[in-house]
Amino acid sequence: MVPLYPHFSCAMSGFLLNEVERSLQTFTIPSTVDGRELPDERIVPNTSNSFHVSTVHRWSNHPIVSRMAGGGEEHAAHSSAQDDAKDSESDGDAAED
Repeated sequence: MVPLYPHFSCAMSGFLLNEVERSLQTFTIPSTVDGRELPDERIVPNTSNSFHVSTVHRWSNHPIVSRMAGGGEEHAAHSSAQDDAKDSESDGDAAED
């Protein structure tokens, strides 16, 4: 599942992630190795279909999104620096309140 609007609504992205998790829990089972469950690896029961499950924490500085946007690695580094600066500013604002 890839929401095509992750920057518009954290609530909607969160809702979609919860729905995907619910579907994964309902329709798949974790892979096992030596009797140990691997929660990141899922299997569709009664098939040979298996896949890896992961999430991206921040879309704005993810390398794939940056390359698709045409900015390459420089865009990713710049976005990351901007996000860090915004986080620092908001931390400072919270401390002043």
